[in-house]
Amino acid sequence: MSFVAQYYGKCRRCEQPITPGQLITYDDDATVHASQDDCNPYSARVEQRSASICPKCFLTQPCGCDD
Repeated sequence: MSFVAQYYGKCRRCEQPITPGQLITYDDDATVHASQDDCNPYSARVEQRSASICPKCFLTQPCGCDD
């Protein structure tokens, strides 16, 4: 049975954050994401990709400095 998270936490299955409003469930005594879309061990790697930084304004490119 799944329920809506009311507090921030950490999924014991994928080690990713649990945020209020996400559906979670219990696996033994630990909280885990109820949906496979939310529980993805590779999602952190995708978010940590390197970005090109503009040397003029130090924002992520495309920033508009060359327009």
